Amino acid sequence: MKDDESRSAANGAEFTPPENCPNSDPLANPAPRGRFRMDHRLFIGIFLLLIAVVYGALPDEVWVIAEVDGSTGERSELAPGFSISSGEIEVIAGSEVELQLGRRLRLRIIGPARVYLPAGPGRWFSKGRTLIVEQGRVLGTSGGSPLGYAMVLETGRERATLVGGSFIVEHNDDFSGFALREGDMALETGSVHNSEKLRGNYLTISGETAIRYETRSLTLVEQEELARLMAKGLPALAATGD
Repeated sequence: MKDDESRSAANGAEFTPPENCPNSDPLANPAPRGRFRMDHRLFIGIFLLLIAVVYGALPDEVWVIAEVDGSTGERSELAPGFSISSGEIEVIAGSEVELQLGRRLRLRIIGPARVYLPAGPGRWFSKGRTLIVEQGRVLGTSGGSPLGYAMVLETGRERATLVGGSFIVEHNDDFSGFALREGDMALETGSVHNSEKLRGNYLTISGETAIRYETRSLTLVEQEELARLMAKGLPALAATGD
């Protein structure tokens, strides 16, 4: 009988866990809430970082058409004041279109030509851009100042990196051409045709299997074309829409 009473007392007794037991009261344990608060702050930090990276990579400049000489055919959007964020532009034979990218770069595309315009450089990141001349002739100038980023000039035969200056890049079925009046440009071949060799000269690259490099001086016409483009400077242009 005493044993039964002892067992009954033991069964009815209230169990008091030791004070140092971590699982004594799950609802009172602050550890899960602390981990949630830490994870929440980490998530917010990553989210804000992603926003900053995306915003910093977005271009803050667009191409604006400055001048149009000749007909643009059915391309009614190729009119002075219109803006182009990026993409391919075609200029028909006998026409020329001049564009400007912010206060950094001014181009004159001489038709017949087909050129891919890159988006403007990113605000903080992703500044490097590639201008592709699929056909035709392009003159350009950075107004006597460095671009502030690297612009790759690409044709079907060669790539050159421009960091500022006045230049010509050309591509047709027979050859690609690069010329530099002032500034700095380097070909990706790593050949001797660096800025010092290019400056004041016109380099042609031809051939498919046996590549030929030929250098000549800039003609008087080419020098005058670049001089006229440089003389315009880089004025502020107001865009009227895409």
